[in-house]
Amino acid sequence: MAYLLVQLGLLTACYLPRPPGNIPAVQVKADQPFLPVRPKPPLGKNYAYPAAFAQGNLVLEGRCLKVVYSENLEVSHLIIWPPDTQLIVSDPNTYTLVTRGTVIRIGDAIAMGGGEYHSSADLANLNLTVEPIPTECPGPIWLASDVKVQSPP
Repeated sequence: MAYLLVQLGLLTACYLPRPPGNIPAVQVKADQPFLPVRPKPPLGKNYAYPAAFAQGNLVLEGRCLKVVYSENLEVSHLIIWPPDTQLIVSDPNTYTLVTRGTVIRIGDAIAMGGGEYHSSADLANLNLTVEPIPTECPGPIWLASDVKVQSPP
């Protein structure tokens, strides 16, 4: 019985309540990358995502976090990140993203599930982002269901 009480006490002490509502991940200053995230789904619900696949390198173009494809460097997509993605600013020029337990840095080779949208108006009409996408980050847009770092060959 004492063991059970200790375990319950530890669980209670470690519990941190989640903030209510669709609060975006850290939105940073105007001179730092813009991090568009999908809002959290309603409690007990999951989102449906397009079922396409993309891989390339994460780059920072101006303030826009994009994937650039190695087979065609002229093509890129602004990434709409999964809910709860966070941007960590270590110093003024070092940015790290954490999404669903995966740590991603600018320049990393990434693989993503999801699908393409051609304009930010598509996303606004469907309420797929927490914040409006700034005009400095034009489409096309990749709505990411999951993002993983690829290991070098």
